[in-house]
Amino acid sequence: MSFDEYCDFGKSTKDLFEEDFDSTFSLNIKAKAPKGVGISSTTEYCPGAAIFPSKLNLDWSHAESGFAVDKLEINSLSKGSIETSLSTVPYLPGLKLTFKGVDCSTGSLGMVYKHRVATLSSDLDIAGFSSMNVSALGGTAGVTAGASASLALGSKFEVKDFGGAVGYTPREGMFVGVQTSNKCNEINGSMQFQVQPKLALAALVDFTPKTSEHSLNVGVSYNCCEGTSTKVKVSNSGCIDASVKSEFPNQLTLVGSAGIDVKNPDKYSFGVNATLG
Repeated sequence: MSFDEYCDFGKSTKDLFEEDFDSTFSLNIKAKAPKGVGISSTTEYCPGAAIFPSKLNLDWSHAESGFAVDKLEINSLSKGSIETSLSTVPYLPGLKLTFKGVDCSTGSLGMVYKHRVATLSSDLDIAGFSSMNVSALGGTAGVTAGASASLALGSKFEVKDFGGAVGYTPREGMFVGVQTSNKCNEINGSMQFQVQPKLALAALVDFTPKTSEHSLNVGVSYNCCEGTSTKVKVSNSGCIDASVKSEFPNQLTLVGSAGIDVKNPDKYSFGVNATLG
């Protein structure tokens, strides 16, 4: 058994609140080129603007060596980024090396080591050697626990941030977790319950003890029929969002979403996103 990275703690619960709620108008096209190269493009439409922000992305992997170009992206703002990985390191099974760079300004070298009892990860800024992030996540018998720290390097060593997380999965489809951040000054709780194969409930709670500030989000996901699913999320601030996702023949997927602030009905948003391929 292997564990996720610490940054993916409670990811399935958070995805229910984040995915399919994009209030933009976009067209995504995906295709396969020779030699295993993947090509995708995204074009957005901005109402009232004279520009169409676009980006082109390429990916490629070499199965024998484990080397992959996970993302080579160029956008219409003349910015580029690249992400590469090496998942097969000689004499070190379970180790994965990554590199991420944006233009010539930032670059980071990452390491992920998966063992049956824990997953260790680190991320080093190699552009200025000014920061490093380290984390670990492991567990047993349905319980997961982990910790992370953000370090400042250079002339002065400093722990900029640290936090921890504990989660419990009593059975498949159920998850309860608590995570801290900002030097343990912020507490985030998450819960997910698969009521039945088509219906899932989830909740996110954020609390800051020093200021008593808090937020609550409740969401539900329902698979209406084959190829169609709906989501609704409500926050204690008065925002309600809903989305519908449908899959059609010829690899076409449409997602429509809308949101409104019940305390300020004039503040609303909606969007439609199409993916082909």
